[in-house]
Amino acid sequence: MRALFAAAIFLGSALLFLIQPMFAKMLLPHVGGASAVWTTCLVFFQAALLLGYAYAHVVTARLGGRRHARLHLAVLAAPLLVMPIAVRLAPSPNDGGNPTAWLLGSLALSVGAPFLVLAAGAPLLQRWFAETARGEDPYPLFAASNVGSLVGLLGYPLLVEPRLGLAAQGRLFAWGYGAYAVLAAGGALARARRGDASREAREAREAREARKDAREEVEAPAVAPSVRERLRWMALAFVPSSLLLGATTYLGADVAAVPLLWVPPLALYLVSFIVVFARPPRRNSMASAWMRVGFVALAVGLFFFVLPRITQHFAVAALHLALVLLGGLLFHGELARRRPAAAALTTFYLCVAGGGALGGVFGSLVAPLLFRGVHEYPLAMALALVLLPRPAAAPSTHAREAAFLQSLGGAVQGVAHLASTEADARAAATTKRSRALDVLVPALAFALTLWLGRRFGGAPLAFGVPLLVCVGFALRRQARLGLGMMGIALAAALLPGTPHRERSFFGVLRVDDHGATRTLLHGTTIHGVQQRDAPDEPQLYYARGAPIGVLFEALGPRLAGARVAVVGLGAGSLAAYAAPGQRWTFYEIDAAVERVARRWFTFLADARAPVDVVLGDARLTLARAGAGEFRLMVLDAFSSDAIPTHLLTREAFVVYREKLAPGGVIAVHVSNRHLHFDGVLAALARDAGLTARIDRGRRDDPANPGRATWIALARTEADLGALARDPCWESLRDAPGELWTDDHSDLLGALGALPSGP
Repeated sequence: MRALFAAAIFLGSALLFLIQPMFAKMLLPHVGGASAVWTTCLVFFQAALLLGYAYAHVVTARLGGRRHARLHLAVLAAPLLVMPIAVRLAPSPNDGGNPTAWLLGSLALSVGAPFLVLAAGAPLLQRWFAETARGEDPYPLFAASNVGSLVGLLGYPLLVEPRLGLAAQGRLFAWGYGAYAVLAAGGALARARRGDASREAREAREAREARKDAREEVEAPAVAPSVRERLRWMALAFVPSSLLLGATTYLGADVAAVPLLWVPPLALYLVSFIVVFARPPRRNSMASAWMRVGFVALAVGLFFFVLPRITQHFAVAALHLALVLLGGLLFHGELARRRPAAAALTTFYLCVAGGGALGGVFGSLVAPLLFRGVHEYPLAMALALVLLPRPAAAPSTHAREAAFLQSLGGAVQGVAHLASTEADARAAATTKRSRALDVLVPALAFALTLWLGRRFGGAPLAFGVPLLVCVGFALRRQARLGLGMMGIALAAALLPGTPHRERSFFGVLRVDDHGATRTLLHGTTIHGVQQRDAPDEPQLYYARGAPIGVLFEALGPRLAGARVAVVGLGAGSLAAYAAPGQRWTFYEIDAAVERVARRWFTFLADARAPVDVVLGDARLTLARAGAGEFRLMVLDAFSSDAIPTHLLTREAFVVYREKLAPGGVIAVHVSNRHLHFDGVLAALARDAGLTARIDRGRRDDPANPGRATWIALARTEADLGALARDPCWESLRDAPGELWTDDHSDLLGALGALPSGP
């Protein structure tokens, strides 16, 4: 019996983690690669998970065992109406308005039914198991649920996406759901049969008791969890969820721009659930030791965060990944220890899902609106310090003395009462002082950090002194360190820091000044450099000695009076190549980038030709341009960790080829620290009937300071002009590579190849 329920729960959870990336990928060609799309999808899936858990809770609370089991048999069949999974709304919603409503409607109609049913499955099946297999613990099945989630999470990028297109993935999901429905139906039937057996046994027992005139045995009703306990469950789930999202955002923005970096933190988060619910830990000396380790680790993590000059190392990335795991083990472990009886199982899971969803909403939607940087992460660590479960304490000296006095008998009860009263008075006074310090410490840390930060900038002194103050006040009460760190984190969010820092749906933009050099960074990726003493000279990847500079020089007169399209604005560095008579159009998805480029850099203002900036996803906005409009198209959107794969598919290149003028050239910037796009571009060029050349010979040239790598494509070799005769530009005609389409792309395969840039 346990095997049936475990298999159903495992498969349902694996399908849940398959459907999320699969359908999000299906949406890319329709609404573009904006991170707002992913955020909206995340909010939808979290809300759907809550609804699924709420359904499981309501039907088990309001309906009898047989009735809700039979109802769920009908519910299991409903998602078959939308199989296989596909985007069901057309045409494309990108009409210049906000596509959020369309996106939510598309999600609801396309995947809402199967997601709700799968989400409800884990708590519902565990409740059925508890009612069917009396006396057995249902909570280890929650570990099976998270094992399934982990398999789905790792299986999609490792096994499914590289081997199957989206259509095949949809069919695989349909078959998987069919298998899940069979297993879940088996669980429902087992629960329904158990209901019949329970009724017959009850009638027989009542008959026997009536004949024997015996006293009726009445089972004591289960006590419902208190509101305070439910809020505690939500808080314990909120903290690790906030740590997960904060660490993921922080690692991607400030430590390492690595594709698929969101997978390891989420995998560790799921591992923590698996470990603590497979065999729920007890509050013992080992658990207490781990809680102390967790306190130290969180304190060290906060120390590294508030001293950002020493955080750009993979060792620090490992530390933050360890914090996600440790935080999950501690807080999820406390959830496991506080789990209720099986009768309140669905209430418990509903509260856990609610706390996790609140953490997701705060990190995905609220924090980008409140903070210019990833300040929600130190706040999550500080909150973890405040709410960290306390180690199991040995009986106090006063408690032992009171127990000894009580053992002497009634003769000393009066003395014991007087001692207890005096101790209570001292405790009340101590509590008042403690509460006052709890308020004073964060206020003092906030004011001190703000004052020192404005006086000394980002120097270690500005954060070190408040840290020492917090540590001093925390010697007697560890949670006070977390309260103080909240004050420091909030003050850090208000400090100006660099000349400009801005956060949008697409990440954190930062403008840094070092002497006469001004740099634009998107996370850890440089998106433009300008020298004050040579403001008209493009720098780094765009320098005149870099491949793109060589390309402009080679095309020369052929670009006279031409229309030029550039995908990706950055600081606007390429506008330095604009010449009189030309007209340039930059396609940029992030409005914040345009604001920064116009305010903090002068490339656009100083351009010698008219420059337009079109906001929106480049593939969708380019489709509105006229056929054959551009003599040169520059694709410069592939140098960060958030790779817009939908711009490198067969369908995208159909658009590019249509907009390319006769004799025109497409230049693609493929410099990347982690991904290798040579083979992808080679396959796309062959499929589109284009010739392609890559500049490999200038990687070590001092005139190419960014070690930039560019690929040039054209309809014929003659269209490439002097580039076709330049020995540094090698042909990609015979380069092996897999053709990416909207149906199939393999980012992990590109990640595993040798990098083609810095």
